[in-house]
Amino acid sequence: MSLKKIMKMPTFWKSVGMLGILFIIIYNIINLGFSYGFDTSAFVEGNLKPPYLLRFILANVIGGFLYGFIMTYFKFKSKLKEEEKRNA
Repeated sequence: MSLKKIMKMPTFWKSVGMLGILFIIIYNIINLGFSYGFDTSAFVEGNLKPPYLLRFILANVIGGFLYGFIMTYFKFKSKLKEEEKRNA
Protein backbone atom coordinates (compact mmCIF):
# COMPACT_ATOMS: atom_id res chain seq x y z
CA MET A 1 0.00 0.00 0.00
CA SER A 2 1.59 3.26 -1.05
CA LEU A 3 1.43 6.46 0.92
CA LYS A 4 0.39 8.39 -2.19
CA LYS A 5 -2.56 6.08 -2.83
CA ILE A 6 -3.80 6.48 0.73
CA MET A 7 -3.29 10.25 0.73
CA LYS A 8 -5.40 10.58 -2.44
CA MET A 9 -8.41 8.95 -0.80
CA PRO A 10 -11.17 11.55 -0.34
CA THR A 11 -11.81 10.97 3.35
CA PHE A 12 -8.15 10.74 4.41
CA TRP A 13 -7.55 14.44 5.07
CA LYS A 14 -10.92 14.90 6.75
CA SER A 15 -10.01 12.09 9.16
CA VAL A 16 -6.56 13.59 9.74
CA GLY A 17 -8.14 16.94 10.63
CA MET A 18 -10.78 15.49 12.92
CA LEU A 19 -8.33 13.26 14.80
CA GLY A 20 -5.86 16.12 15.08
CA ILE A 21 -8.46 18.48 16.54
CA LEU A 22 -9.69 15.85 18.99
CA PHE A 23 -6.10 15.12 20.03
CA ILE A 24 -5.43 18.81 20.69
CA ILE A 25 -8.58 19.18 22.79
CA ILE A 26 -8.07 16.02 24.83
CA TYR A 27 -4.35 16.67 25.30
CA ASN A 28 -4.95 20.19 26.59
CA ILE A 29 -7.70 19.07 28.98
CA ILE A 30 -5.35 16.42 30.39
CA ASN A 31 -2.51 18.96 30.57
CA LEU A 32 -4.80 21.45 32.31
CA GLY A 33 -5.72 18.85 34.90
CA PHE A 34 -2.34 17.32 35.63
CA SER A 35 -0.07 20.34 35.25
CA TYR A 36 -2.34 23.12 36.51
CA GLY A 37 -4.90 21.35 38.71
CA PHE A 38 -7.71 22.68 36.49
CA ASP A 39 -6.68 26.26 37.32
CA THR A 40 -7.56 27.91 34.03
CA SER A 41 -5.97 31.25 34.91
CA ALA A 42 -2.61 29.55 35.50
CA PHE A 43 -3.03 27.59 32.25
CA VAL A 44 -3.73 30.80 30.32
CA GLU A 45 -0.81 32.55 31.99
CA GLY A 46 1.55 29.67 31.25
CA ASN A 47 0.48 28.97 27.66
CA LEU A 48 -1.58 31.73 26.11
CA LYS A 49 0.44 34.82 26.98
CA PRO A 50 3.49 36.05 25.10
CA PRO A 51 6.18 34.73 24.64
CA TYR A 52 4.60 31.26 25.06
CA LEU A 53 1.61 31.73 22.75
CA LEU A 54 3.45 31.00 19.50
CA ARG A 55 5.12 27.93 21.00
CA PHE A 56 1.76 26.69 22.33
CA ILE A 57 0.02 27.12 18.96
CA LEU A 58 2.83 25.57 16.93
CA ALA A 59 3.24 22.63 19.30
CA ASN A 60 -0.50 21.91 19.25
CA VAL A 61 -0.86 22.22 15.47
CA ILE A 62 2.23 20.11 14.71
CA GLY A 63 1.42 17.52 17.39
CA GLY A 64 -2.22 17.30 16.34
CA PHE A 65 -1.31 16.97 12.67
CA LEU A 66 1.29 14.28 13.29
CA TYR A 67 -1.01 12.28 15.54
CA GLY A 68 -3.93 12.58 13.12
CA PHE A 69 -1.79 11.72 10.10
CA ILE A 70 -0.11 8.67 11.64
CA MET A 71 -3.28 7.22 13.15
CA THR A 72 -5.33 7.82 10.00
CA TYR A 73 -2.63 6.39 7.75
CA PHE A 74 -2.46 3.13 9.67
CA LYS A 75 -6.25 2.93 9.89
CA PHE A 76 -6.62 3.35 6.12
CA LYS A 77 -3.71 1.01 5.42
CA SER A 78 -5.24 -1.79 7.48
CA LYS A 79 -8.65 -1.19 5.91
CA LEU A 80 -7.20 -1.43 2.39
CA LYS A 81 -5.25 -4.59 3.24
CA GLU A 82 -8.45 -6.14 4.57
CA GLU A 83 -10.30 -5.24 1.35
CA GLU A 84 -7.50 -6.70 -0.77
CA LYS A 85 -7.67 -9.99 1.15
CA ARG A 86 -11.42 -10.19 0.63
CA ASN A 87 -11.10 -9.46 -3.10
CA ALA A 88 -8.23 -11.91 -3.66
